[in-house]
Amino acid sequence: MRIPSIQDIKKHILYNGLSKRLYRECNYILVRENNSTMNGLSFITVFAGALLSLLSVSGLLSRNVLPAYLFLFLSSLVFILFRKIFKEAKKVVTHTICFMQAACLLIYGILNSAIFSANPETGGTIFVALLLVTPFIMIDLPYRMDALLILSTIAYCILLRFFKVPSLHMIDTVNAIAILIAALMCNWIFAYKRMQSIADRLYIEKARNTDDLTGLLRRGTARTLTESYLNYPSHSGYFVVLDIDEFKTINDTQGHLYGDEVIKSVAAILKKNQRSRDIISRFGGDEFTMFLARNDQDEALNTMDAIFNDITEEFKNAKCSITCSAGITAACSGDSYDDYFADADEALYHAKNEGKNRYCFFTA
Repeated sequence: MRIPSIQDIKKHILYNGLSKRLYRECNYILVRENNSTMNGLSFITVFAGALLSLLSVSGLLSRNVLPAYLFLFLSSLVFILFRKIFKEAKKVVTHTICFMQAACLLIYGILNSAIFSANPETGGTIFVALLLVTPFIMIDLPYRMDALLILSTIAYCILLRFFKVPSLHMIDTVNAIAILIAALMCNWIFAYKRMQSIADRLYIEKARNTDDLTGLLRRGTARTLTESYLNYPSHSGYFVVLDIDEFKTINDTQGHLYGDEVIKSVAAILKKNQRSRDIISRFGGDEFTMFLARNDQDEALNTMDAIFNDITEEFKNAKCSITCSAGITAACSGDSYDDYFADADEALYHAKNEGKNRYCFFTA
């Protein structure tokens, strides 16, 4: 068995045992799964908080704990509203909401078990239970989760001195520290296994959805992602169909292996000019599609200019003349994929007829 190196430990603390690049690729799946889990939990805790508050007000439960129950209810309601308001927010906002919700659960545990305990002479179990459960419901980088668990435990132990009888204070403190150690171990082990599972799924998904030669998306996957993006009313962009001019002649005169290298070079140029929300695919043969997530037409045209400049620069010393042509059209929410593909394809046809080595914008 190999002893972990300092680098291994550092990688585990910072990125759950993955490389920085792979963690970033997996992060969007992690954020989506965390958000789904915490969103479901919000509805459970808002119902539980409301029910416990009513029982406390009616006298069936201790009224001492009512502020803690109200905190659980109101904080859960706030996170439900946050998710409605920030539904289309960037993943960093979504992740922050999830992390804040996990922190509020631990705060509720502190309120319930220490500050507003039903009886200062009885042990607090809610906090230690939440401390142990939190690493399983919220997966994050180990150092961030460790900090949250440790700081909440320190706050809990300090408050025990003021709100618990001395004989119980030490017992609850020892229990909290023991559970903290178990929670930290669970966090490291479970987060590592979860991230490895996500990385494996991402590898399989990439193999299924990407073109072997270029590493770009396959046409079916690109279509699904483009349609999904344009499902949101506020989303729009520009759709491009691009192909390599006289590609058959290149294959016939220079050979198919050289043709493959040309395709890979063009694909690399497209990826170089890709923004985070752009969707690029190899449609087939020497044809590519691009969805440019741009609200402004000038931005989309600037991207096209950059692509064509890079293509000219890349192939200026090539064995034969290598150029590309493209058609571009606006694509808005509610538009049919077949419609804006046909419009971009028609614009490509005009670019070919006008002499190739250019792009044309579709006009109805």
